[in-house]
Amino acid sequence: MLIDTDQTEPILVAAEEYDAGALPFTVRRES
Repeated sequence: MLIDTDQTEPILVAAEEYDAGALPFTVRRES
């Protein structure tokens, strides 16, 4: 999935939440 520069911050936040186990359903599709 390619992301624009404007999308970088929300993606990083989502990644941190995923590390905490908050968004397993979202990042699982990327793996």
